[in-house]
Amino acid sequence: MSECFSCSKGSNRRCRYGLTANYFMAWTLLNAGRRFFKCPKHELPPRVSNLIHSLKKEKEALICERNAMQRKI
Repeated sequence: MSECFSCSKGSNRRCRYGLTANYFMAWTLLNAGRRFFKCPKHELPPRVSNLIHSLKKEKEALICERNAMQRKI
């Protein structure tokens, strides 16, 4: 899920658990440059993370297939 990277700006924002929130910047096409904070305590379960990854790969394959079909027209 490497569409974000952690950015150290020395932020003092805290999550609802009182922990220092992680600061990220999105690099997806729809949210490029969007900055957000995330609680370090909540990670996605591995099953959910794997599902998201496989759905993204499937979406990319469908987009490639659609583009190939459009080029044929």
